[in-house]
Amino acid sequence: MIETIARPWRGSMPLNPRTALSDLIARVFSAPFAKVFSSPIASPGAAAAAVSWWLSGGIAAANCTLAFDAKNATSFATSLANLANAAAPISNVTTPTWAAGTGWTGNGTNMCLNSNQHLLIAGSMIVRYANATSSSVTECCLGIGYAELWTCWSAIAYRGISVHSTSISTSAITAAGTLAGAGNRTFFDGVFKDAKPQNGGNETDNLYILAENAGWGVRFYSLSTVVAGAVYNITLSDAQISAIHTAIMLL
Repeated sequence: MIETIARPWRGSMPLNPRTALSDLIARVFSAPFAKVFSSPIASPGAAAAAVSWWLSGGIAAANCTLAFDAKNATSFATSLANLANAAAPISNVTTPTWAAGTGWTGNGTNMCLNSNQHLLIAGSMIVRYANATSSSVTECCLGIGYAELWTCWSAIAYRGISVHSTSISTSAITAAGTLAGAGNRTFFDGVFKDAKPQNGGNETDNLYILAENAGWGVRFYSLSTVVAGAVYNITLSDAQISAIHTAIMLL
């Protein structure tokens, strides 16, 4: 007669028939097998960071010298932040009206800001504006010398853009939208309008917001609202201007 001797179970305990399925699942997804059977889908925290709106279209961070979002700032002071370069913020000249969810609004007389940026002749700039109407004055949203973005040009129902040029691109005025220049090319609401002959070279005066700044003084103060904008040290492509327009309008 063979005597049966009880031996201690080595390794994991045998499955209980009543809980076999749940026990098996628990064991498969516990160490050392968890790594083998882990989900290939990355957690939300591991996802790539979203591209900043001013770099839309594949723009390198080094090519944006100024980006601002007055609409989504928490105060007038924080609205002056340069999102592309914290070490070079916007300076206040004469305080415009600021409102959260809106941006900066000028008074058409003396309110404006200094971007502390020089626009290169091969550079680019874009501004999103709101509350524009045909008025008795030319209203400049972003301007320096012969490079300006106007919501109202020559007191008629036209928006205007000049790109280091005395020749102006115009388009019917709209209450809100974007204006942009890239090299000698002009864009209304992200769409290419035309190319203009350029005069001179790089601007040496600082680009102003809500007014035009030039060697002969500051003028063309705006009554419109500036929502957000950006300045670049390269000539952006049509596709990049279109991508930034789309992104900036979603702010």
